Amino acid sequence: MCATTRSTDSESPDLRVRLSTDRDGNMTILVTGLTGDEGFEPTDNCYFRTAGSLRWEVERILKLKAHECGIAHRMVNSQRYVGTTAWTFYGTGHANSVRQIAGELAEMFAVELQA
Repeated sequence: MCATTRSTDSESPDLRVRLSTDRDGNMTILVTGLTGDEGFEPTDNCYFRTAGSLRWEVERILKLKAHECGIAHRMVNSQRYVGTTAWTFYGTGHANSVRQIAGELAEMFAVELQA
């Protein structure tokens, strides 16, 4: 599944949300096009260096929604690059919850979820 921006009114016109499943059933929500992420250093994880980045809001929402669904203990931040963050949910049996999280994230940032 892939979410792309619906209109140019979006906070980040290049924001994309991709939901994928690997062969073991683990699901990953990949978000690219995060604005304000210039200067982000994946090994430093310093909020104040990139306080204006959309990264922090996306990650906050993902963590909050995962807690609400009871699957936060199954998620790990699997990719951290400038303009990109990805969270992998390990294990099976929670695909509907992960799809719901991806859908709500897409809706919050005015992007359309595509199958």
